[in-house]
Amino acid sequence: MADAIYGQFEKAAHALHLNSARQEHYLRWARPYQRAVAKKIGNVPGRLYHLWHGSYEKRSYLDRHRLLADFDFEPDADLVIGSNGAWQWARSRPELEGFLADYFISRTEDD
Repeated sequence: MADAIYGQFEKAAHALHLNSARQEHYLRWARPYQRAVAKKIGNVPGRLYHLWHGSYEKRSYLDRHRLLADFDFEPDADLVIGSNGAWQWARSRPELEGFLADYFISRTEDD
């Protein structure tokens, strides 16, 4: 998100191992986000409640993107919004589906 806020789109694309399809998908989100935020970042006093997402080490943020690149994941071709508003698979990709299921289980977010 920070790269998008400051318009550092190429930096994010490199760090996240984005192929051209994933980069295009990212830019459709990142460019309007960057214009909306317009580098206006600040803070407010008070307490913050954060939902637990598991230990940082188990989230494997950068490894996840490298592995998605290995699977040639393409959000626009692989995912659709279902009738219930949730993402669902647009095409059968058993290896990718298994990888993502294992990834989210391995985060052990409920520890």
